[in-house]
Amino acid sequence: MANKILTILCILLAVALIFQNKTSEKSNSLNTGISINTQVEKNFSPDEFVVGFDIVHRNKNKSKAFEELNKERDDILNMLKKTFNNIQTEFFNTYTRSDFEYTEEGRKFIGFVAIQKVEIKTEDKSIAENLGEYLLKENQIENVKTFSRLKNPLQKELETLKEACKSLKEMGIKYGKSVNVPLGKIDHASGFTTVENFNSTDSIAIKGELNGTLSINGWESEKDPYIVVNHIEKQKFPADKFTLDMIIEINGNDKSSLYQNVLETREKIWNISKEYGIKEIDFITESMTIRKRMSYELKMNNNLYEANQRVIINLGSKWEAGNFVKDMASMENLHLGKIEAKLSKEDSLKAEVIKTAGGIVKEKAKVIAQGIDRELGEIISVKGDNSFLYSSLFPKGYATGGAARLGVSNDLFSMNVADSVEISATINITAKIK
Repeated sequence: MANKILTILCILLAVALIFQNKTSEKSNSLNTGISINTQVEKNFSPDEFVVGFDIVHRNKNKSKAFEELNKERDDILNMLKKTFNNIQTEFFNTYTRSDFEYTEEGRKFIGFVAIQKVEIKTEDKSIAENLGEYLLKENQIENVKTFSRLKNPLQKELETLKEACKSLKEMGIKYGKSVNVPLGKIDHASGFTTVENFNSTDSIAIKGELNGTLSINGWESEKDPYIVVNHIEKQKFPADKFTLDMIIEINGNDKSSLYQNVLETREKIWNISKEYGIKEIDFITESMTIRKRMSYELKMNNNLYEANQRVIINLGSKWEAGNFVKDMASMENLHLGKIEAKLSKEDSLKAEVIKTAGGIVKEKAKVIAQGIDRELGEIISVKGDNSFLYSSLFPKGYATGGAARLGVSNDLFSMNVADSVEISATINITAKIK
């Protein structure tokens, strides 16, 4: 009987221990502390004003549309030079495309349109407003937009982060008091800043966003306190080589004639290329294709077939690129595509941008740590995002008073080519806090 009672007691004790362990495991898996997030927005007076606009010229003749755009741009630059001081003009690539009119019968070809986006920067708000008013009245100017920027926003970003830290602590205390729990320190936090460039000349908004966990005394997290900080660094560099992408496109009813016409057009391009000293290795052609045109395309003209071939040319300077574009602009059966600015020292410049990004993200981490009453410890994790590392999707060219600043020539046609490349690096760090 005694043995039976002892056995039952042992079983009950084992069950109690198992239950206690399960309860303990469940307690340890709970998310302890007060989880909070905050967003602070501060407005700052801008120190740079930008007027962006498009120069647009239409003409039935492709070469004329291109030439008229260049003349219009030259007239605008001369006006700017005479009227305004201390301005900087920034040019995007010029491109030409077919122009169409849309009716109930379908799309009708009416000629060609040449377009170039331009941005003018100044530190004087009144100059930006007066210039915007002037450009709005010009017939060949479209999409006029005025906005403001901060040249070097970093100190303002750090100031905003400090306010966000203050707000995070205050929010945590309010939630803690609402349920009457004893509070400790912020154990974990992650944050970043964004600079908002509005279509306004009055202010720039910087947002600081923070997520954090404020510990409850007696329920401290088993994890070491840490913070996570993110930064994206962007820098522009003058390009020293260029790639021009073009498509030869010809319509007709006889495949054999089309094939020969494409070959002749390609030969003309090659002969012009040789005048610029371009080598065969830098003259790249893809396979020619000839396709039957769709029924909706036949409404524009009744040619049954379309032949096309892509040509890519590597050029060694902005002057070459700009003047080569000018020579190509007169060819009716040639569509100029992207003019891509590139860097010969791309790898070393990437390393330079990454180094800058690393320095800034550590500075932001230090501000956040101090802002939550902690001290920055060792960095335990670093994540880089290569998808943002190199970008030349929107390269830009620079000039002041009509003269190229980053380029090597003041030549009129060189201004059709953007001559800088933007490199950006994204870095995310996790650091211990004491």
